Order: sequence, then structure tokens, then C-alpha cells
Amino acid sequence: MDCATYIEQFLSAHADGELTEDELRAAEEHVAGCAECRERLEEERALKQTLHEHLAALKTPTRVRERIRLALDHEQASEFRPEPSPALRGASRSKWLRPQVWVPGAIAALLIVGLTTLSTFSPLKHQAAQSDQALEEAFSTDSVPLFDQAVRHLQGFEKKFEPNVPSGSPADISDAYLGHKMPGYLWNFGPSGFQLAGGRLERSPSGDLTAYTFYRGDKGGILCTYEHFQGPFPEGPIHETREHSYYVYKGYSICVSKYPRGDFVCILITHRPIDEFMQTIADSSM
Repeated sequence: MDCATYIEQFLSAHADGELTEDELRAAEEHVAGCAECRERLEEERALKQTLHEHLAALKTPTRVRERIRLALDHEQASEFRPEPSPALRGASRSKWLRPQVWVPGAIAALLIVGLTTLSTFSPLKHQAAQSDQALEEAFSTDSVPLFDQAVRHLQGFEKKFEPNVPSGSPADISDAYLGHKMPGYLWNFGPSGFQLAGGRLERSPSGDLTAYTFYRGDKGGILCTYEHFQGPFPEGPIHETREHSYYVYKGYSICVSKYPRGDFVCILITHRPIDEFMQTIADSSM
């Protein structure tokens, strides 16, 4: 068994304990003699454990979905109201974000939604108060540089994406990333209709490498970015876990996750609505 065969056909099932007796014997024999695949297996198991811990109860709370709907309806209606006079503008909502959302011309506030498990939910009254406070913070939030950068890259890659690492298979991309000391985990968005287009490695102005993996779909793409990141996540989530936060920003759905190993952050961004995006990630992770 060679590395490509192991990675493409055995790695995921090996980490999940789903190989047959003969397959397990062959996989264990290969891993015993291959340090690189051994590292991949350890990484796969660590990632799966993290994902199962934090995504097992993935579901947007009904209360949060209703708040998103009401906020979008309110902002869309405000598109057709006259602009306030200069004297009143400062006292109203002059700092609101006015980005396009899921229909042309609609205006939405920045709403922030985090992944959570049932065990992390707060009591109902506290949750409602927390949602109100987070929503107010979101309405007054200006630009988020981390997200603006992700938006620019997605816009550019949707127009033209050229892989600069071998991208004939997921194993090729993973090999290239690992060879440059970048995370080798690739999301599988195939079940939701997104096809892997390839990977790119680029250097940021600071000199650090950044990995971009692009997935194409009929209704837009998903961009996965791995970059070195040690700062705090953007503030204001309505719900969050220790490692995962979901956001809606300027008409884009964004997932920010702390990679389990190293100082990397994973940023996923798409045009798709937040509920659909959360389900896409759940389908990829489980």
C-alpha cells in the first residue's frame, strides 16, 4: 500500500475505526512503516474528536433563527425609508453596516451566530438578554479586518482561481500543505454539492504562509483559509464554543475555528445563508 492509497481510501475510516479486519491489518502495517501517514492519522483522530465534541449538537436555536429573520426583514424595510436629516443621522444608526445579503438591494446588520452544544445553552431569560446585547453590539460594529480580507479573497477566487500546488486529488493538496508545515486537513463539502477546485499557498506581508483551498458550487464557492493567528476571535457572538464561532458579515457566512494543532486558525467563507452553511459544515464533519 502506498501513501496516496492509504490517505484517499483508508485514512478516514481508519481514524473512525470502520475498517474490516483485513483492511485494518494492511493499514496498520503501512502506518507502522510510514512516519508521515502516522502523523496524518494522529491529526485526523484529533480533528474528528474535536469536531464531534463541538458539532455533535449543531443546530441553530429557533430563537436565534427568528431574531435573524426579524433583523433582516427590518433592515430590508429600511431600504425604502427616506434617509434621516443630517441633524438626526448621528443619533440614529449611522454606523450600521449596510451590506448586501441574500437578495439584491437588501440591507442587513452584522449578525453573529456561534456553534454550540445543548449542554452549553444558557437559561432562556439569560439567553434572550445575551442575544439582545450581542445584537446591539453587532448593529454598531464597523469593519472587521480579518473578515474583510476573507471577503476579498473569496471575491477574487470566484472570478479566477489558479492552484499553485499539485491539486489532482485531496491527497496531493494535503501533501503540499504538510510539506510546508501547514495544516493538512481538507474539508469534504461534496455531500452539499461543492467540488474541490484546488489549493494555493501564498505568503502574507508578514512573511507567514497562508493556505487557500477553494470549493466550487452551483450557487457560489466556499473558501477555506488556514493562517497563523494568535489574537482573539471577533467579539459579539450570540452563541459560541471554545473553538468555533459563526458570523454573518456583509452578506457572507463565515465560520472561524481554532485549529487543534499549532497557532493556526481556519476561516470558512461563502455567500450561502447561515443556516444552510452550518448544515453544510455539519454534513462535512460527521
